Amino acid sequence: MSAMTLKSFLVLEVLVVLINASEPASNTPPVANGSPPANGPPAAGFIPADKYPNAKRDESVEDTYPGNLKVKDPYRWLEDSKNPDTRKFIEDQMAITKPYLESCPIRAELQARYKELYDYPKYSGPIERGKYFFTFRNTGLQNQAVLYKSDSMKDEGKPFIDVNELSKDGTVTMGTYTFTDDGKLVAYLLGSTATEWKTVHFKDVEKGTDLPDKLEKVKYTELLWSMDSKGIFYAGYRDENVKTDGSSTDPVKNQKLYYHLLGTEQKNDLVIAEFPDNPDYTLVASISDCRKYINIAVFDGFIKNLVYVADISTGITAKPQLKPIVTKMENNYNYVANDGTRFMYHTNKDADNYKLLVIDIANPDPGSWKDLVAEDEKNN
Repeated sequence: MSAMTLKSFLVLEVLVVLINASEPASNTPPVANGSPPANGPPAAGFIPADKYPNAKRDESVEDTYPGNLKVKDPYRWLEDSKNPDTRKFIEDQMAITKPYLESCPIRAELQARYKELYDYPKYSGPIERGKYFFTFRNTGLQNQAVLYKSDSMKDEGKPFIDVNELSKDGTVTMGTYTFTDDGKLVAYLLGSTATEWKTVHFKDVEKGTDLPDKLEKVKYTELLWSMDSKGIFYAGYRDENVKTDGSSTDPVKNQKLYYHLLGTEQKNDLVIAEFPDNPDYTLVASISDCRKYINIAVFDGFIKNLVYVADISTGITAKPQLKPIVTKMENNYNYVANDGTRFMYHTNKDADNYKLLVIDIANPDPGSWKDLVAEDEKNN
């Protein structure tokens, strides 16, 4: 089942609670476990259990976890949005949900009140990039906030990126964005509320015009400008045969870290890091404070990761040599800052409450690692 479908069901559940709360009180005692009264008609606002679609259980689906722990997942079939049974289950649920919500006597009143409460101007804090200031603003009921560009903190400014113009229903969203060090260019993600897939776009800040470069099949990534501002590093699935319209729930594999040189086609982007022997690995990159290095955290899951570092100070004309820093997938290491080759990581290695660890990437042998700030054993 897609993330948006699940989100819709959660919203419906909240509305059902509100509707039930609006029903007049009765002399019927509280109902236990959602069951109707043993005698007499169903309670107000109650949908009889036999009206709900049957969610079949497939007892054959079972996962095995460390320690030979076996856990059944009888509703795994609902994760396949292309399964006809899944589609029918969703349609059957909506067939009883829509009439129920539409019959709510105070639904229009709730909608009007919520709209009234939310209709006020909203602003983000300003950021300064180059010679301009940028803020996100929403007049009140716009589907998406608009990024404004101003000459000064006192200048009202003008819309710089307004994704509301890209879709009538407000389903196009703006994600991560990053400016070059001189503030002359910005790279940003555009996506749809129906999918987690994004495309990377570029804009000339001074002229306000879009560059022709467009990067597709992008997901779960930061956008990192190179030191010379000639291109960006990003994580994606360029070479994978995947659907990006939100219609597929199949897991994606073989994420790679790329470098895109502005003015070139995506098919020519340089592969910076890939792990074909471990297709489930995901990559999270960051640029060092000094802008000379790229730090690549390689995850298997969400917590444990490896670390590689590459020197990018001379520009990117070929794949840089990746130097392994953390070679065992045992703990979590998050880059914090660096002083030359001394890199600081926030880690839970030998520290359940985390600590600050210094690794000299010139000599990354674990025996030379040093604690900078020890964990607080009292802070759980």
